[in-house]
This record gives sequence, structure tokens and C-alpha cells, in this order.
Amino acid sequence: MPPQHTELGGGFGLLDDDVVVNILLHLPWRGMVSMAQVCRRCPSLCEHAAELKAQEHPNHALLSRRSDESAVQLLSYICGMDSYLAAGARAVASAKHSALISAAGDVLSCGDGDAGRLGQGLSSIAEGTATLEVVAGLPRVVQVAAGVAHTAALDTQGRLWTWGFGEAGRLGHGESLDELVPRAVAALDDIRLCAVSAGGAHTAAVSIDGDLYMWGALSEFDEPQLVPRQLPTGGSAISSVSCGGGTLACVSRDGALLVCGHLVQTSRLTLIASPTANLRLHVSSVCVGGSSSKATSDFLAVLTVLGELYTLGHGEFGARGNGSEDDQKELRLVELFAEQGVLVRSVSCGAAHAAAISTNGALYVWGRGKYGRLGLGDRLDRLAPTQVEAFGAAFADCVACGKEHTIIGLRNGDVYMCGRGDDGRLGTGNNHRQSLPRRLRGIKFMHIPQEGSDSQSEQHAIAMAIAETDGEFVAIDEDVV
Repeated sequence: MPPQHTELGGGFGLLDDDVVVNILLHLPWRGMVSMAQVCRRCPSLCEHAAELKAQEHPNHALLSRRSDESAVQLLSYICGMDSYLAAGARAVASAKHSALISAAGDVLSCGDGDAGRLGQGLSSIAEGTATLEVVAGLPRVVQVAAGVAHTAALDTQGRLWTWGFGEAGRLGHGESLDELVPRAVAALDDIRLCAVSAGGAHTAAVSIDGDLYMWGALSEFDEPQLVPRQLPTGGSAISSVSCGGGTLACVSRDGALLVCGHLVQTSRLTLIASPTANLRLHVSSVCVGGSSSKATSDFLAVLTVLGELYTLGHGEFGARGNGSEDDQKELRLVELFAEQGVLVRSVSCGAAHAAAISTNGALYVWGRGKYGRLGLGDRLDRLAPTQVEAFGAAFADCVACGKEHTIIGLRNGDVYMCGRGDDGRLGTGNNHRQSLPRRLRGIKFMHIPQEGSDSQSEQHAIAMAIAETDGEFVAIDEDVV
């Protein structure tokens, strides 16, 4: 029987079906999404490749395939989960405390112990710890999140645990009491979760079916929700969520960005960007920044599946990374990355600063520099992304921006912190500030293998795939995606 052929378009021409599948399987995650957008004429092949590729995903146990979603939607979900984990899901820097997941799957925390936010049975600032200590009573954890004074963790079974300051029901236990040690959120016991985020006085989570839940209070004017309630999403299945001081943003599995709270002046989720209107705005992940004590300071950083970064909102201190301190009401491309051809893999936002990791592992920072939170050796603000040179050729794998400090994890598992050291939040054993990243000895964080996704690696993958099946390589037409 002669081989089946598929006309891909986009410069590929006519290729054997097995070559097409092999191309898809060799591509990095984000490149696979881009290719799926090109392969509109072979949806069945994309479906087949997607099913095979999903089985390789390091976090596949927490992912679920919906019966009604296309290959592109599934791949977008995978891509979004990768960025979500790379950004802040394995380490969180909050207002006065830090938490991260160790290589063994334990949650470690340090800093201010007030109201139990460390989960170590402590209840006051005086009882805080200046070194990272294990949070006892938790099963193996894959994600951690932190609000101003509370913390949440998601275990490998998709079960949610919360602890810390309980005012306004932000812990989801049906009351407003503090919890000094981790407690499972009973209201969500029957719902398997795949993403969690914590804001100023609220928390949100996403189920593997794409449902979005929120509890607490998005602003001081909202009626507190003591237990999780499902938010209407207009029928969109959600893949990830990010909570800020007074804003909640989420990404749908089909690449749309939805926002509610201060930035859009409504408690209803509002569509901000969609690939239907602009193919380049196929959103992979989003991060909300800003101060919990000043809702007007909220800003967004939005990452697309093509590795482009857009920002929106408050611009003071250069928080948006676009060369000025002006506020921006519409998404705007971060120009320096675009001009230098830098593709972004993940992004994290703090109160007034942000950081991004490129696909080749370089770390860039911008925004407010007070206390040395940017890790550049000084306390100066940066209005545009500036590369952190402190790690040399080492590959940055994870970054988390807090109110006044930053956590960086390298691919080799090493953990660094910089910024304000009050209350022991840097885990260095003292309260000293660090204007350059300082490595925490004896600490290794959880590493999740992830492929690069720059254009060169994608082209190489395509060439290798075709060579393996004795095909002929034809370069992709970059104007197609």
C-alpha cells in the first residue's frame, strides 16, 4: 500500500504522513503548538501526535484530555502548564516570606511566621525562621503559591492544601480562622486540580476539566467567599490562573486571556485577548503583579505560544518593561525582546518588578530596584529588561518575584535569592539584603525537564525528523505563524 501524503502548506509541500507525525514529535512543546496551527489540513495527524507527545509530558499525571478539544487546544494546555510551572509554581516569593518545592517534593519555607503563613506551626513574627525549613504534614507536592500572608500547595493527586492568615475566607475552609499548619481544602476534595494561585486576600484554582474556582475577597469591597465557588467563564475551559493584589487573570485552553478585578473594573471575567482576533496573541500563560495594599498598582505580563511577551497596566518604576513609567490600558509588546529576537519561556511579576527567562536560559529583570531585588548589584530601577550576568553560562530554570525580593532556581537545582532580607525571607540565616543573587547552600529545588523552543531548535528538530524518515527538508515559511 503506498504511503499516505499530506499537503502541509507553509513551505513544507507534500510529505508522507509518517514524516509529518515524526516532525511533530521532534518539536519542542511550544514549537509543536505553532506547527499545529500550520497543519490545519491534517488535524487527525496532529491529534495522533498530540496523544503520543502528551504521554511524555513530565506533569502528565495532572493533565486531562477533554473529549471535545482539538489538538491545538490540548497542546496549548500543555504549553501553558510548562510556562506556569517554570514561572512561579515551584517557588514563590511573597511580601514577607518565601516557599519552594525541594527536589524531594517537600515544601520549604522561611521568613515572617505571623498568622502561620510558613506552615510550621508558628504564629508570630518573632517565631519566624531565617532558613528554609520543611513544612510537615504534606504529601509530595508539585505546585506552591503564596498570597501576602497565606500559602497554598497542590499535591500529585491534584488535592489542595492551604495555611496562614484566614481573614475573608482566603484559605477556603468555610471560616476566617488562621491555620498554622497545612489543611486540605475539603470543599475541593472531589475535584482534581491542576493549577493554583494566591493573591492579596483571595485564592484561585483550576480543575483538570478546565473549571475555575475562587474564594476569599478580590477587593475590600467584595463580599468574602468562605468556600470555593466556580466562576463563570463563558464556556471556556481554563488552563492556568494568576492572582494579584486586586486582579485575577486566567488563560483558556484555546489561548484566550480573561481578566477580572481592578484592571478591568469589574468582577466579571472579561476577554482581553484571543487568537481568534489576532493569531499572534495566542496566550500561553499570564502573571499578575502589583501591591496588595495598592490595587491601582496592578499590571500583567502575558506570554504567547510564540515566545513573545506583552504587558499591560501600571508602569511605575518601569514595571511593564517598555522603557517608560507610563500606564498602559492595552497589551503592548515588550520591545527590547522583540528587537533582540529574544523568545521568552516564562515570566514572573512582583509588586513593582518582574523577571523573565528566555528559551536559552538567560534571566532578564526590570522594574523597581530598591533593596537589590533585581539582582544586578545595585538598587537602581530598570525601565526595560536587563540580563542578569551573575550566573554566567548557567541555565535559569525558575524565577519568582515577591514584593521586595526574588527567588531564582537554576537547571542544576541550585537556589538563589536577592533583595530585602528582613524577617529572614531570603533564607540566608540572617536579615541582610542581597543586591546580587546569593546561593542557598544545601538546598536543591524541584526540577522539571523542559525542552527549549527557539526557532533554531525547532528548525533542527524538523530537519532531524525528516532525515530519519528519508524525507526531503523544506524550510518553514515564517510568515505563516
